[in-house]
Amino acid sequence: MSRSLAETVRRALARPGGARRPSWPRWPALSQPPGAALLTIGPVDPVGATPDPTLPNTPRAGAPPSEIILSGLGPGQGVSGFIGPVGSVSDPADPYPPSTIGFTPLNEGFAGVILASPGGLQMYCINIRTPTNIGYGYNLGTWDEANVSNVGFVARLLNGYYPNTAQPPIGADGVVDTADQAAAVQAAIWYFSDNYVLAPGDALQPAVAAIVNTVRTQGALPAPTPPSLQITPPASTTGDAGTLIGPYVVVTDDPTGARVTATGASMFADAAMMTPIANGALVPTGTQIWLGAAAAGSATLTAEATALVPSGNAYLYSGNIAGVTDAQRLILAQTVRVTAGAAATAEFTTPTTTTTTTATTAPTTTTTSSTTTSSSTTSTTVTPTTPTTSPSVAPSVIVTIPQTGSGTTRGVYAAGLLLIAAGCFAYVIGRLARNTA
Repeated sequence: MSRSLAETVRRALARPGGARRPSWPRWPALSQPPGAALLTIGPVDPVGATPDPTLPNTPRAGAPPSEIILSGLGPGQGVSGFIGPVGSVSDPADPYPPSTIGFTPLNEGFAGVILASPGGLQMYCINIRTPTNIGYGYNLGTWDEANVSNVGFVARLLNGYYPNTAQPPIGADGVVDTADQAAAVQAAIWYFSDNYVLAPGDALQPAVAAIVNTVRTQGALPAPTPPSLQITPPASTTGDAGTLIGPYVVVTDDPTGARVTATGASMFADAAMMTPIANGALVPTGTQIWLGAAAAGSATLTAEATALVPSGNAYLYSGNIAGVTDAQRLILAQTVRVTAGAAATAEFTTPTTTTTTTATTAPTTTTTSSTTTSSSTTSTTVTPTTPTTSPSVAPSVIVTIPQTGSGTTRGVYAAGLLLIAAGCFAYVIGRLARNTA
């Protein structure tokens, strides 16, 4: 966070070192702090040059949706101190305050709670060198994506201090109200995340030292479990119109389930299309959903559920402002229950018709015919050929022609044979008679 132009003037009027906190603006929780200039949370300039009090704030057309939008400033006040060189990291093993040799003076116009809507979420800054602004959108991220030093110690700090508890206590170590409590917690967070150290003359320095020295001995916490709401798509999200795509699996940690809606398609609880699911139906975790559409086009399945988001979760800039590609990282100060959403898509295409033509070749056929008469048999074998580009070959024909004749001719032959037989018989008898004589 940075100073507006008005805050820079106040800083110039303050005593060197910022020892007199009344010279800094102080306010309790407000949805809008007093003065339009104080709404700006601009870039930090460690060398003390006057920052631009206005940042781009025009919504970007086609930007992804934002889960939360920064809406104002909560309890907090200005602090004075020093920041380490760019890229330097504080060492939780060292007692606070560490040596500030090589550090650059940096007086922050506001240290405290940042509010976000919906729900009045309370956030702290974990990225002092990067600007942000009212109206900037944020989505839940991971610690790895936030890429912030010592964030596990920050999560530990949030569990034990304002606004989760009444620590640091009012009336001790220079803390007089909730604005002081929030400012001390933010300054302690900046020590872990950005190597920022309060000046010895700042009235809150004893409170910040007590917070840091307690937390660094307690140790870092692991990353909190993010809220679980997701739609796991099938292996393929494309199919013909008139068929089903699925199953999509809805998973949520909300005990009441998730409310599902489909646009561009109908929902079914089975692949046989026997059990339709109405838009807006509440389904338990693990529900499988198939999508079906009669015509080609795109479809979207969405799920919405109430999710528990533990403190310590990081929120990252959503990119909702034109011309702004990066913004300050934030961390959730208190565990809250928020409405979370998830979506998955499907694409239905026009079915295609394929015609296949198959060429057929006539088989080779062998035909045998037999003709039988009283005296002979005729056999004919015909072998057809498949037409080709070569000259045709005449079929091979084998013909056995029977002997033929009239009945008269046969009688003459028979009589002749009888005469020959009779002559032979007579010859044999004569020879036998002569031999006997």
